[in-house]
Amino acid sequence: MSQNRLILIADDSADDLFLLKRAFKRVGVINPSVEVCSGQEVISYLRGEGRFADRQKFPFPGILLLDLKMPNGDGFEVLQWIRNKLSVRGLLIIVLSSINEMENINRAYSLGANSFLTKPGSPEELQQLVQSFQEYWILKNRPPQQESF
Repeated sequence: MSQNRLILIADDSADDLFLLKRAFKRVGVINPSVEVCSGQEVISYLRGEGRFADRQKFPFPGILLLDLKMPNGDGFEVLQWIRNKLSVRGLLIIVLSSINEMENINRAYSLGANSFLTKPGSPEELQQLVQSFQEYWILKNRPPQQESF
């Protein structure tokens, strides 16, 4: 069952979403995914509120792929909210961002990111990146255990 955990993808770039989903398909990632394009949508999804209230249709994710630059709450705000408000163990948070300054990388880790990956420049590099973390992040980790909100 762990290989089928939902991946919540938070990125406001339609091009990046297209390339990421194409890389998933080419590598053979079978996990279902849901895309959101703002920090507020990530928080609403994780809370299970608004249009994401139906947990049958929108199950709690096992993996969050989080861009740092988004409208209505950037990735840092999302990480801060998760750290302060969400009681869950096992949610894997992978920051996938074009921002690669050491200060931002350290800040993401200090707020609870499990991994920080810099968005590659080409579709082929993105596919290699997805393939490199697929087995570890997607196939071998336990599903999150939600305690309470």
